[in-house]
Amino acid sequence: MLIHYLRTTWRDGVLATIGFDFLRDLMMGIVKELEADGTLNAEGVLKEDRLWSYLIPAMLACIMLPIRIPERPSRVTLSSLRAVARKRGSMAQDPDEWVNALGQMITLPNGRKAWKKQKSDCDTFLHLKYTSRVMEPLSVRRLVNEVLSRVIGDDTATWLEHTKIDWTYNPKIASKLCRPAETFCEFDVAQWMESYHPEQCPCRSRRYMDMRNNWSIELLGSEGCTHVITLDSSITDSPLQQGIIRVSLNHIPCMALDVEEVSVELGNCLDELFAWVTELSDLNASTESFLRRVIMKKAKAKMERYSVADRHAFAEPFEHPTVKRELEFTTGRFLICPTDKAPNTSAFVCKNFMRKLAFQRLSGPEFASINVPPAAVIARIRGELSALREVPTAPATLLYLMTVLKAHKGTFRWITNTANTIISIAVEVCACLLRFLLPLAQVFFQERSLEVEEQYGV
Repeated sequence: MLIHYLRTTWRDGVLATIGFDFLRDLMMGIVKELEADGTLNAEGVLKEDRLWSYLIPAMLACIMLPIRIPERPSRVTLSSLRAVARKRGSMAQDPDEWVNALGQMITLPNGRKAWKKQKSDCDTFLHLKYTSRVMEPLSVRRLVNEVLSRVIGDDTATWLEHTKIDWTYNPKIASKLCRPAETFCEFDVAQWMESYHPEQCPCRSRRYMDMRNNWSIELLGSEGCTHVITLDSSITDSPLQQGIIRVSLNHIPCMALDVEEVSVELGNCLDELFAWVTELSDLNASTESFLRRVIMKKAKAKMERYSVADRHAFAEPFEHPTVKRELEFTTGRFLICPTDKAPNTSAFVCKNFMRKLAFQRLSGPEFASINVPPAAVIARIRGELSALREVPTAPATLLYLMTVLKAHKGTFRWITNTANTIISIAVEVCACLLRFLLPLAQVFFQERSLEVEEQYGV
């Protein structure tokens, strides 16, 4: 009954409680054994068969990660991992080099350590859109290699060696919730200034009484009243939307297990595969058609078996009419933005307050106002960018403000959005130039530091 409850409801609290209580008792038992027997160490305790006789860890893992954890998990030793890697040909002749096979640690120009991936020798890169969890059992490379081996022969094993097939994903929740352009850019300024009155702001209703914050008066003293500045997801009455907001802004929503949608994506991927891989493009039309039919049939069979076994997986209700209506209501009144130091956390701020705060910011001495229409500004910027002949044409969109709530300081950090704007290409060029100049600056200051050390001994 407990397992059925966990599978059908997915209550995070229940899973966390059971997992914490059991693991705590297990860890306390291990500590007591280590205290009682001085010859034992952590590795020896974990290797005992008694630890693996418990069924709860494996059962919880199967529930929380149904795809990653098999029904009967088994221990895999380090030596077996090496053997598997050796079979796949990923190990070098030196057994100790397998750790660095995919990259190495490097020192960045700013002195920090970073992991640099090994440059791929692939000359063809294909992407398959991850539409839903029904694609979990699908490995396009393995599927194509199996069909080619059976239909054409073992000589096809090297055909996809220089082809990399990777995933692309649906947009994150932040793309639907965070809409700074609507707050700071896409509105009629004159109409808004004429109709806005602080005391009649929608956030002044009794519904948001507990969410109004004194920070609004400290930041905008001329306003004379408080506005909503909160991290509380109960700002919406919809339990479905509250659940979506609590997950995190970087969460990618789960979609319905639609096999037909995946079939379309797989068909597009196969089109590119047969067009770009030389050996596949040289096949005649009848052989290519036959291979496609066999690959699609095998892929559909795998996905249908998965959808039957995991039919409890549900789509997140972004397209539900109630959620869409409540989302439009919430984003119409409040700006949803990330929180500084916790970018996954949503912050809700009154739109009218943010607009007045932005006008106050732009009226400061750091900015100058110009009475020029946006079209003229775009034309002038394009004329200046024409000096960069090899740069592609940028979209005719001006920059706009973005902000992040600094909840630990009770203020906001302002950002100018340059992505997908008229100067986005120029920004990329400047960033590239800075990356070239940074090593030179690092060498210069290092030499000066050595000179000062020689001269003053410090």
